[in-house]
Amino acid sequence: MAKTPEGLLCQLWIALDACGDNLSDEEACIRRADFDGVREIERSLDWGQAVVFSSIKSLRAMIAENDLAPPAAAGADEWSEALDAYNQLRAASDLLPPEDPRADEAVDAYVAAMDHLVENVRAPSPEALAVKLELARDRWNGFSIPDEWLDAFAADLKHFGGEA
Repeated sequence: MAKTPEGLLCQLWIALDACGDNLSDEEACIRRADFDGVREIERSLDWGQAVVFSSIKSLRAMIAENDLAPPAAAGADEWSEALDAYNQLRAASDLLPPEDPRADEAVDAYVAAMDHLVENVRAPSPEALAVKLELARDRWNGFSIPDEWLDAFAADLKHFGGEA
């Protein structure tokens, strides 16, 4: 269940993707959640896709008009939304065989969700920070962890210590 406008937006993109079987190259913009790309092919969407895309447009307008952006300091709800989005995208990617033409886009989608979770969403608890560290260990095994990730971990630890 979505608890933020951004979480609902993520769910709508997943629903839009699920509406189409065997997306054509032109329709791949749906899988990437490419708003402008979908607007270009909007007239070719079937009825179910059109309804979901209309909901995406409406929600984006409400977010913009009502300044429904999440607060700078993320709480447990925002953490849950971002973690759920990552887990859903990762699970969808893991279901695709490597030779599937959609596999690369699915990996890109879950990696973007992972980056957002780690870099932009404050861990609301030490347990949540442990999840971030586990993601870092799995993703960057054998490589240097990017400064953006290290900075996010430091900000989480400072937050636990009472600093802003």
